[in-house]
Amino acid sequence: MLRAFLVALVAMSLSPPPASQQDPPLTNEEVQAAIDAGLAGPVQPVELHQTGASVRPDRSRVGVVAYSPKMLIGIAARAARREGRRLSVQDTPEKWRERVVYMAMRSNDHELLDGTRAVIDDEARVVILSKPDWSLQLAADTGIKPLWLSHAPKAILGAFGADLPYDNVAAVAAFPLSVLRADLLVVAYRQFGGDTALWVSTMFADDVAALAK
Repeated sequence: MLRAFLVALVAMSLSPPPASQQDPPLTNEEVQAAIDAGLAGPVQPVELHQTGASVRPDRSRVGVVAYSPKMLIGIAARAARREGRRLSVQDTPEKWRERVVYMAMRSNDHELLDGTRAVIDDEARVVILSKPDWSLQLAADTGIKPLWLSHAPKAILGAFGADLPYDNVAAVAAFPLSVLRADLLVVAYRQFGGDTALWVSTMFADDVAALAK
């Protein structure tokens, strides 16, 4: 077991960072295209597959379900139609236009390699790592921290009319769309007394391509 030595990496506030730190919002044309795509057919978020306590890809276990802003707007358009309304570009809040990926984090879905369980709670930390030779020390030093982390996933996804993709989704972390690329690792970990249990999900090239559409 790894010794717990990391300080908290994630600010638990829902407040967005200053606008200067964010990418430009979606244009009206992009929003309309997202609405049209949502009305044309079901929107499929991207499932990132869990690799336990190693970095060996394992596409049989989903640890994270990722939504691009266009996906969420498409979902919102479909939800509005079910209610007899039509979502327009003018109805789309500024918050929805942010180029941010929402990552719905699953909790406690199976045992890890060390026999513990992946629990995403108030003590959990989530980062993205850009190095394949990762470690928890790298998470502390170079991990990309989320813009925000919420433990109210039903409220976050429900604002778009989306249901939880899995019953055990326990949190949503938001990351800038611009930081995504193939072979990134989404690392979640929490402390158990003096030890740390963690899980890792790998982002593949086709995952990034789907989120960047």
